Amino acid sequence: LDRQRDKLPGILSALREQLRPLRSGRRGLLKRLNDLCDLSDSDRSGRLKPDDLRKTFGAVGLALSGADVAVAVEALDAVGDGRVPFKVMIEELARDPRADEDDGYGMGG
Repeated sequence: LDRQRDKLPGILSALREQLRPLRSGRRGLLKRLNDLCDLSDSDRSGRLKPDDLRKTFGAVGLALSGADVAVAVEALDAVGDGRVPFKVMIEELARDPRADEDDGYGMGG
């Protein structure tokens, strides 16, 4: 499990790099991603099945491989149901560690 947790920052960093060219539209894209995840979350648990997470991220142009999703499940699935808490991933994407600042997306909870 620790090995998987160690890989998650790299995956989040790669996703942030995909967002970097969209600097001005980043907040809108993250909002759209959150909305799409909410729509895919049929039981309103805040958690998505791995394939649904990958497809939802792909729908907004963020490439997330099956292996990356498996790492996210291993690292973030504290409940043990094999699903990913998508808001945690989106909140992490809203942070820009290079600038050490939040882009103001402020998902709240």
